[in-house]
Amino acid sequence: RIRGTVDKCGELDSRFRLVGRRRDRGERYRRRSLERLDLAVTDLPPISVYLLSGEYYVIDGNRRVAAAMGQKLEYMDAQVTECIPLNDRAALDGASSRRRFEQETGLRNLRLAYESGYATLLEEAAGFGQAGGEAAAAAGAPQLPPRERARIWHSGTFRPACALLADSSLMRRFPGAEPGDLYVSVARFYRDLMGGYP
Repeated sequence: RIRGTVDKCGELDSRFRLVGRRRDRGERYRRRSLERLDLAVTDLPPISVYLLSGEYYVIDGNRRVAAAMGQKLEYMDAQVTECIPLNDRAALDGASSRRRFEQETGLRNLRLAYESGYATLLEEAAGFGQAGGEAAAAAGAPQLPPRERARIWHSGTFRPACALLADSSLMRRFPGAEPGDLYVSVARFYRDLMGGYP
């Protein structure tokens, strides 16, 4: 999802190759030496990127990106700085909700197209395994730490449900939604309209 560069817009094409003939021998040498490496097994420092509206823009690492595109790599290590327009209230609220979810649960990389759903996921993860909460605590039953409950919820409930939803007809009916978004919709339906899960 790398879409461009920050400070070399006029110098690079869409594949991060130099535009025109450049006489700088040092630059050509650095690019060729990277192209000769097998980047799938070579340990390079992470690139630096801005993340804006789901797309990445390179701050540092244009040569590494060009070499990776040439070798058709799908992933690169990166230091990401997320940018959110101050006038986009929904994006600010969504990013805040996602950060809170990640901090409290320790879970990262749960992709939602609609970030407002992270609040629902946080409630689901926090409430997981709490049936009879006060009564169980009074009876001396051990309570798992919140992050451990969230990890068990993620692997035992969220991921299997997302796999089922990804194979369902709902994915075709809601283009652009991630399986996690469908999970949020189903969870809200049962919790808010049906009074609980069957």
